[in-house]
Amino acid sequence: MFVAVSLVAGCTADASANEERGSFESEILDLAFSAASAMPLNPHIKNKSRAQESIVIASLKVGDPVRAKRFAKQIPNWRRGLGVAAYAYYCAAKGLSSEARIAIGEANGSLQSILDHPNEQTWRADRIRMVIEAAEDAVDQIDDPKGTIPFSFDPRAAKAGAFARQLTDANKFDRFEGSLSGIFESENFSAVKKALGQCVAIYEYHYSNKSRRNSMKNFVLNSYKRLPLAMRIDLIVKLGLAALKNQDLDEGASLAESATQRLILGQWRPRDEIALRARIAELKFLSGRLEGARADAKATYQLYKKSRLKIVSIFRGQALRPLAEAFVVMGDESLAAEIYSLAMDEALVNPNSRPRATELVAICTSMATHHFPWHNDLESKAKGIAAALSAPW
Repeated sequence: MFVAVSLVAGCTADASANEERGSFESEILDLAFSAASAMPLNPHIKNKSRAQESIVIASLKVGDPVRAKRFAKQIPNWRRGLGVAAYAYYCAAKGLSSEARIAIGEANGSLQSILDHPNEQTWRADRIRMVIEAAEDAVDQIDDPKGTIPFSFDPRAAKAGAFARQLTDANKFDRFEGSLSGIFESENFSAVKKALGQCVAIYEYHYSNKSRRNSMKNFVLNSYKRLPLAMRIDLIVKLGLAALKNQDLDEGASLAESATQRLILGQWRPRDEIALRARIAELKFLSGRLEGARADAKATYQLYKKSRLKIVSIFRGQALRPLAEAFVVMGDESLAAEIYSLAMDEALVNPNSRPRATELVAICTSMATHHFPWHNDLESKAKGIAAALSAPW
């Protein structure tokens, strides 16, 4: 699953190098790929391929496209096409049109093999096609005098960004704005999600237009009352991050508070509440509310400790990783290392190797994409988990 994170800031300046990077991030990702690849094809081909794809994306996030391409070509199922398409998208967004077009051709080959197979599910082809279209759009924008395109490895966000760039004409914007009420009244949930994603993209891309910005924010905050609360909070956090990209710290802080108020209204499973609180604390910190954000993150860690036994062991990492990431952003390396180490310990609670491998991959990709090197016993612990992967899976 492609994640909705901006990757440009984390990429190296020279994306056209023909050699893999020799960074600590890449070493961590090598370990992750080894763990993912250890899973047997039967019966774990889906888990194996999904984990490998996540490492491809992580490699692109840290600016190591050559390694990403090598990893993508080792994926044993249809996700190979997704990985190659993501590589194409990366190259296009970095202005490497020739490399992007070659990779788009390879991804189209994978897409065609799915279309030619009578028993393949069409949604897989749709996923690959969406990323290819994002890459093709990025190629078209390489010589755009308006500058760098908005860049996300979430293909839905990429399409929403492309849509937002088309609304420079006031009449086009007015038509879209006028259509939203009908979409939200239609009860077509797919259309609602798409429209809200477009609202977030327009909010970011047209931020200097206060009227448009506030209109889009209002739709995200208040429209379609049946929207799941977790999804609403996710969209509000994305608005906050978009405000920060436009150097508006006060707006980011206001949106963090809005997300917090909605969080209070919900009835949550502990793992979901902890992850959401961590994301909001990170937004709050990035918005300049440093001490309050640190206090919130530490309180969230205490909440995990109190709630741990209420969380099934295989889901504890889903709560811990966003919290570790928040402490990385806040510069608290000691607490971040402690929580990553705890996540590894929790992975070992399950006696089966498949969930251990899956969690190790998630921890390593989190560390690498947040540029967090090995601390204390993290390296030896991670390598120990990887080396011990074996039956029972």
